[in-house]
Amino acid sequence: MKSYEDVGLTSNLYSQDSLAVRQDNGTQSIVNLVTDFVQNLNPNISSKTLIDNIMFKHVGTNSIETYYIAGQMMANSALGSTSQPRNRLISSPFVSTRGGVIDRIACRVTGGTPSAEFRMGIYKSAGLTQLFPQDLILDAGTFDATTTGVKIGTINVKLEPNTLYWFTHTAGGTANARFVMGTSDDCFAIIGAGTNLQDADYALSQTRTYGTLPNVYPTVNRSGNPRDVPAVGVRFLA
Repeated sequence: MKSYEDVGLTSNLYSQDSLAVRQDNGTQSIVNLVTDFVQNLNPNISSKTLIDNIMFKHVGTNSIETYYIAGQMMANSALGSTSQPRNRLISSPFVSTRGGVIDRIACRVTGGTPSAEFRMGIYKSAGLTQLFPQDLILDAGTFDATTTGVKIGTINVKLEPNTLYWFTHTAGGTANARFVMGTSDDCFAIIGAGTNLQDADYALSQTRTYGTLPNVYPTVNRSGNPRDVPAVGVRFLA
């Protein structure tokens, strides 16, 4: 496991089920948890790289406008696109470290089809040790997927610091549209691997008839969790 000295942090490591976990002042923050977990999976990733990618968020549109995509940790290349199945809830994790207000939510359609539409939303995690989505924070409404382009919703949501959220996408209509997708190579498998110890899941997918997002997320299972996930991003206002 990498040292924390590269970011000027004092390490305080102890062993927990063969996993090194750092605590600061007796409490473990979600930033430390994320850093420790990923570094144990891949010791070639430095703690500085992780903290740079999850802690800092550019605010506003002056002089650049920036969107942060759920699930993406260290992407440095153009995202691909894929056809997305209808009647599914597909959710990716978003670690809110400093918190802040988000005022836009967006997803890009790369292949529109007749009558196609989709919805985006945000769920709050059930807790620090129950990492599945639970309570609905935002249902951003219906977006057109009959034409290509970035589809943007105006929102006003305050994200709490040190909190795990799940950005959710669901598609409807009579034919599958194509969307820009997150890439598994650059995503964080926050819920680890299943009992087969073969596939590390970085997103959740649940069968559900398309429509308004439920106030409480359906019971989570690992069946059919996707490798290609619609890239849902948000812009920070403050």
